[in-house]
Amino acid sequence: MFNKKPNWRAARGLTSAFLAVTVVAAGNLHAQEDEELEAFTVTGSRIARINLEGPNPVFSVTRADIDKSGFQTVSDFIRNQPFSGFGGLSGNQENTTGNTGATAVSLRGVGADATLILVNGRRSASYGFALGGTDTFFDLNSIPQAAIERIEILKDGAGAIYGSDAIGGVVNVILRKDYEGFETQVGYGNSTASTDEGQFWASLSFGARSGGTSIFGNVSYFKRNALFNADRGFSRDADQSPRGGVDAGSPSGIPGLFQIPVTAPGLVGVTLPDGVGDFVFAQRKATATGFQLTPNDFNYWATQGAAFGDPAYQFFNYNPFTIAVPPTERHAISLFVNHEINQSLEAFAEITFNRNESETALAPAPLFNFGLERLTIPSSNVYNPFGVDISGSSRYRDLLSGPRLSIARTDFERYVAGLRGSFVDVPINWEVGALYSSSNTSEVNTALLRSGFNRALNFDGTDAYNPFDNVDEIDPGNAAAIEAANAVLRAKSLYGSTMQVFDAKIDGAAFSLPGGDLGYALGIEYRRESVNDDPSPALTSGDVAGRFQFDPSPVSQTLLNRNVRSVFGEVAIPVIGRNQGFDFADSLEIQLAGRYEKYSDVGDKFVPKIAALLQVNQQLLLRAGYSEGFRAPSLWQVNPEYQTTFGAFIDDPLTGNEGLETSLVTRGTADLDPETSEQYFAGIVLSPEAVRGLTFSTDYWRISRKGIAGRPSAQSIVDGNPNDPRIIRGADDTILFFDVTLDNVGEIKVSGLDFEVRYEWETANMGRFDLRFVASRLLRYQESFDPDSDLEEFTGQSTASDAFVRWKGYSRLSWTQGDYSLVGTVNYMGKFRDSVPTGFDDRDVNKHITLDLQGSYNLPWYGGVITVGVRNLFDRDPPLSINQNQSEGYVGGLYDPTGRFVYSQISFSF
Repeated sequence: MFNKKPNWRAARGLTSAFLAVTVVAAGNLHAQEDEELEAFTVTGSRIARINLEGPNPVFSVTRADIDKSGFQTVSDFIRNQPFSGFGGLSGNQENTTGNTGATAVSLRGVGADATLILVNGRRSASYGFALGGTDTFFDLNSIPQAAIERIEILKDGAGAIYGSDAIGGVVNVILRKDYEGFETQVGYGNSTASTDEGQFWASLSFGARSGGTSIFGNVSYFKRNALFNADRGFSRDADQSPRGGVDAGSPSGIPGLFQIPVTAPGLVGVTLPDGVGDFVFAQRKATATGFQLTPNDFNYWATQGAAFGDPAYQFFNYNPFTIAVPPTERHAISLFVNHEINQSLEAFAEITFNRNESETALAPAPLFNFGLERLTIPSSNVYNPFGVDISGSSRYRDLLSGPRLSIARTDFERYVAGLRGSFVDVPINWEVGALYSSSNTSEVNTALLRSGFNRALNFDGTDAYNPFDNVDEIDPGNAAAIEAANAVLRAKSLYGSTMQVFDAKIDGAAFSLPGGDLGYALGIEYRRESVNDDPSPALTSGDVAGRFQFDPSPVSQTLLNRNVRSVFGEVAIPVIGRNQGFDFADSLEIQLAGRYEKYSDVGDKFVPKIAALLQVNQQLLLRAGYSEGFRAPSLWQVNPEYQTTFGAFIDDPLTGNEGLETSLVTRGTADLDPETSEQYFAGIVLSPEAVRGLTFSTDYWRISRKGIAGRPSAQSIVDGNPNDPRIIRGADDTILFFDVTLDNVGEIKVSGLDFEVRYEWETANMGRFDLRFVASRLLRYQESFDPDSDLEEFTGQSTASDAFVRWKGYSRLSWTQGDYSLVGTVNYMGKFRDSVPTGFDDRDVNKHITLDLQGSYNLPWYGGVITVGVRNLFDRDPPLSINQNQSEGYVGGLYDPTGRFVYSQISFSF
């Protein structure tokens, strides 16, 4: 665990360095000359420099690059970069964890919680509800694309520069501010399918300068219709067996599966299967008709496992109820003001507001799934043909209560104000700033109450609810019974997070060395983070079907906060300068950095970084680095009162139950240690003189992430010890739920190669060409969340929800001549080994290649530009995965199920 006592030695060391370098800089440097190029900072360093290439691997894209991609949201653009991996949250997949309409990026696949997102170099409030209930992340949908100037992605750890969370890398979104005039943009796109997945976007940008004051503003609007799984042939049915897959439907459906005591009067004279014990499992036959059934209208099995393995068993197809791409509507306003008080002093302010409204849907709530449901079909129910109370491991789903909807509205706010300047007599730049940011979500959920359903089951006569109906033959009286029992409700919950930051830094050149001026940056930061979770009492009462099926119920309200104090420093040492005349190198720069952070709840930490840049000549550049990082556990993870639940299908060796659906309760704990990490990279950049305009780069990277807060899987717990105290069993030894506390059990090791080729050339008669090739090769991905197991290799394989693809990339060729331009993009997603169910031969999920085209024409009026384009020109479907956890038939986080998407846009600037 981090030291509970402050690391005063590290703090004193950095403070002394801060003072010493400041004094040296103030006393030894001459004033900057007017003709010097303006210096700027690049993500991964806080030292301003005049050359773009530094010792860190930074991938930079402009607004023009984003426009060429054809994506209408910054989240889609970033998530489709090759180095953006598994473990994030996509807008192109159903989200069942409460993060309605939010998206997150996971660089290198180490997790969204280990990827730091910055806006103009500063943090912002995380999304109010944690991914998976515990992992905090920044919602990329909070940033309007029209307000972006460029995006810099640091493909290396940066804990020494930016602090916690910067393990997989840093995404720094830099917003526009230096613009004069007006710019409008309107666009619309839709798929070429018969369904309507239309997207509409519009924005207005304006900028002005008067004297020393400049202002820039942007107003944006975005709307996207829903894409339902039923809208596509490949995802219409959870039964993927016609495509060569499996029936991935739910075992809990309609008709239901009922656990009947063998002593039930209704079973007298009925032939039961071999091997029956105290209970038999019954499901209505597909051929049975009518609402008043007899026991002979049912199929019978000795166990649930036998039922699920029988082709006669009717699984439930929930795909018609679920949304593949949620409907979304966003409104955003951004405003930036700079005021030059004098030549060496400037005031600045930023205001960003974004409202995101979205909706997700799940199938109607399952009932009787878990031992704690406490639901019983009484023998007095007029539709019960067995003459005995039915409960136990029975399972059913009420279609008439409707799908479980989550309708969310998230308001993101960000306010920044500060001063920046420089000293007249010495080249020292300084900046102080304050930030307030919040993300607040109001979510309305529709829910089915168990207590109300129980009341409906116990009504007299034919007023009672009939749970023995069929998908194609639903008792019309059931709707009235549900309504009379007040079983369906709309529950409103509120959750959010806030962040307050004060920071101050200086940077400049401390003194001259033979190789040049030694650059430095030093600073301090104070940060206060808060989260608030105020769910509807109905949702935490334990009375909602399909949610929180365990005891005790989670807390009704959670308000948590922490304070973080930081000191950081960085130096850039010019070991060799361009004017020194060495034969083996033009220049050598070494970057040293360190950051000390002290948390009010989990102790303190100091992390270092070292990187080097060797410019051999104008054609060859070498760079390498080592850094340490850390991630403090989230406020949810260290809160002992907080808990979340996940569904789990397991095989229980104690009772012999196979495919048992149960709950895994995960609790936070104050005993968590913050995790640590190590990052390495080494790269080469080639710019051959023989081919002017060509640049090739490749980087090797490796990340080791240890002590991740997590929990073993339910199956690993029961396999390790069927009597583990974390397994809560009922009187008949049936598993009711798993009760697990978070621990530092996780470890991830991942490595790979990045490639980028950029070639620009201009012809005399055929215009200008720009080729960009970007790709990533995953060499290793190993992880384990079981302290008793070795790391497991997943490279080139899929799991229940992710795929660790070896090769990903795209190649884009742009052509411009006069008022015309064309862009063609080939996107590549490599093949990987499928996670096949028992009894299936090993297979690969095929590679996926799509082609995007875009054309633009400059109109002769008001700087107008009209653009038309198509993504996925040949309408390629996502490749088939027969993973039984993929009811859609493909790995949802990897592919866009929209298909061919045609769009057009017109813009004017004046």
